[in-house]
Amino acid sequence: MKLAFVVPLGKNLKDFSLKIKKVAKLGYQGVELAVQDPKKINVVRVKEIIARAGLVVPTIATGSAYIKEGLSLSSSKKRVRSRAIERIKNQIEFARQFKTMVTIGLVRGNINESKKGEKILADSLKECARFAQAKGVKLVLEAINRYEMNFLPTLSETKRFIKKWKISNCGILADTYHMNIEEKSIEKAFRKNISLIWHVHLADNNRLAPGQGHIDFKKVIKVLKKLKYQGWFTAEILYKPSFEKSAKLTINYLT
Repeated sequence: MKLAFVVPLGKNLKDFSLKIKKVAKLGYQGVELAVQDPKKINVVRVKEIIARAGLVVPTIATGSAYIKEGLSLSSSKKRVRSRAIERIKNQIEFARQFKTMVTIGLVRGNINESKKGEKILADSLKECARFAQAKGVKLVLEAINRYEMNFLPTLSETKRFIKKWKISNCGILADTYHMNIEEKSIEKAFRKNISLIWHVHLADNNRLAPGQGHIDFKKVIKVLKKLKYQGWFTAEILYKPSFEKSAKLTINYLT
């Protein structure tokens, strides 16, 4: 299995470099970059740090733009929505440097629960997906539990949304933490939607490292192997008790 770990990427490249070295030393093959604003990042330097560590970047996470700035692809306010679309386009340009995908998670925002709200999100995603396709970059739309987002909590609902609105160049990001809350069966959800699952996040039911809760990850990985899933597995977890310890707990449990 191709295993990656999420590392936040900000202006402090010294701290970032230390984290990258720790992830590589532990035996991870990839690093998922959590980026708020790629325009503020020295991409050349970041590429050097990652290349020197021998790591691959499977996806670019974009959620902090929503958490810290309130940018939302489904906002009813055109100004906010336009800024969110522009930010995702910047993320796509950034991702192109690493030949990787861009995650659409929290940045999709909460919709106005009507057909109009759904269409606003669909139109925003279509614009981003078309831009990404022209740049040779793919998008992955994350199914997020009802306590964080009010739309598309399950893999099946996310798949139907993509198909209904004919959003090309966009797959599904399946996260076991969200799935544990929303799916009747994690394994059945994978089986039903595997055709559009392009990326998988691993986190236990408490958002800690796999093995620190009650999700049966051995069963999860077994079913994905049986379904011939060829993508990456990224640990997106709380850094508890510390960044290094959580990364070590994850890889020791999964390998």
